[in-house]
Amino acid sequence: RSLVKDNEAEKIDSEIEEYAVSQSGTLVTYLKGYDGLLYQYDMKKGEKEKLASDVDDFYVSEDGKSVVFYNYEGNLYYMPVGGDKEKLDSDVYSLLAARNNCKDIYYVKEGNLYYITPGEDRVKIASDIDDTYRIYDSGEVYYTTRETISKPYADFVVDDMAAADASFVEPEWPDYPSWWDYDTDEEYDAAYEEYQNAVDAYYDAWDEWYEVQNRNYIREDLEYYTFDQDVYTLHYFDGTESHVVAENFVSYDNEYYYSTYD
Repeated sequence: RSLVKDNEAEKIDSEIEEYAVSQSGTLVTYLKGYDGLLYQYDMKKGEKEKLASDVDDFYVSEDGKSVVFYNYEGNLYYMPVGGDKEKLDSDVYSLLAARNNCKDIYYVKEGNLYYITPGEDRVKIASDIDDTYRIYDSGEVYYTTRETISKPYADFVVDDMAAADASFVEPEWPDYPSWWDYDTDEEYDAAYEEYQNAVDAYYDAWDEWYEVQNRNYIREDLEYYTFDQDVYTLHYFDGTESHVVAENFVSYDNEYYYSTYD
C-alpha cells in the first residue's frame, strides 16, 4: 500500500511463508505455501512470476534481479530472474547467506562450511562447524566448532582430604606381650599396659581408616561416572584463513541454551 497516495491496499498473494522486498520497493520475492513455491511480484506490472518449486530457503539480491535457493532435495541453485538456473551443489544442509547481490554464497554441507561464486568452484572454509554467527560482505565469517568430551565427576569435586588419606596407613593389631620375654612381673605389667593403650589406639585408628575407605569408594565412583559436555571454540575467518578467537565455551544446558559467545 502506498503511504503517499490515498489508495487501497493491493493484495499480492496469500499463504506466505517468507518474503523480501527489493531496495527500490518494486519487486517482492516470496515463498508461498507448503509446496515451497517461489514467486516474484512486479509492483509496476502488477504481475507475479513463478521462479521455482519445492524451495526450502532462498536469498534474493537487493535489486531483486537474482536469487539463490535450495530445494527439499538439498540442491543449491543460482538464478537470474527471467534466466536459467545454475546448479551450484547438492546435499546442502542449510543456506546461510548470499552477499554482494547473490555472488558470494555461504552454505553448509556434510557439516562443512563452504563459499561459492556462481560459475566458479566452491571453497571450503571450515570442517565440522557447529554454527555461524556473522557473515560479512567482505568475506569475513565468525563460526563455532563443537567437541563433545566425557568428563568424570571427580573433575568437579574439591577433594581437600586427598593428600591426608593417601598418606594414611592401614592400622595393624599390636603384638600381644609374652610373659616369658620379661625378667620381672613389673616389666611385664608395664608392657601389658602399653599393649592395652596400643589396642585403644588401634580402634581409634581403625575408625579413621574406615572413613578413609568410604572416601576412597566415593573417589572411585567419581572417577567411574562421567557425563558428556559440549565444548565450543569460536573461530574468525578473515577471507583467507581461520583464527581461533576463544576456546572452551560450554553450554549451560542442552534444553535451555544460553549463548556465551554472542
